[in-house]
Amino acid sequence: MAEDPIDKAVAFTLDNWDSLGVKEQDGVLYMPATIKRRNATGSTSEQQVMLRNVTNDHKFKCRVRAREYAKHAGLDIDRDRDLVTEIENYALLAYAVRDPRKPYDQHVPDVVKLIELYDSQSLAELWERYNAWVEMLDPRFGALTIDQLWQTIVRIAKEKNPSPLVAMPGHGQFTCIVLMAQQALLSPSRPSWLQPPSISQPVS
Repeated sequence: MAEDPIDKAVAFTLDNWDSLGVKEQDGVLYMPATIKRRNATGSTSEQQVMLRNVTNDHKFKCRVRAREYAKHAGLDIDRDRDLVTEIENYALLAYAVRDPRKPYDQHVPDVVKLIELYDSQSLAELWERYNAWVEMLDPRFGALTIDQLWQTIVRIAKEKNPSPLVAMPGHGQFTCIVLMAQQALLSPSRPSWLQPPSISQPVS
């Protein structure tokens, strides 16, 4: 039976953790990253940085600062919720992004400067990297079993509500949704024209 690609990626990350270049200072973990920008020649230039882990206290303070900036920019917190959320993400990045060398000072002073220096495409790519880093710091990273996935699916079916997925880390949500899709393709009640592809099952 072929190995599940999500499990394989998680195992590879954990087995090769040392090669990621993670540094620790005063109990804070830092991972190397780059901010990529498209230049006039069509190629990309890279600004070397570090990403640090962020506590809930940092998240709360960043949200307050982001909403202050949003109001100053004339945005309505409720009506412009998608833009406000984007600014909140940028505020977190402004704190998480650090200079590449010790003492790993904050790369930019605030969200305003971050938005001024880098375009939205560069920040969107960096936000994905930051989220991946957050997932890797989760002690549950790589710990989900096939039984846990099925227990989640049973809860969703009983409650007719996908909210149990919220409690799972992002990689777990992805794996669970893929498993449900695979099982749907194997269902006897699927449309007659739909032939199930050759798929591998997640393994514990």
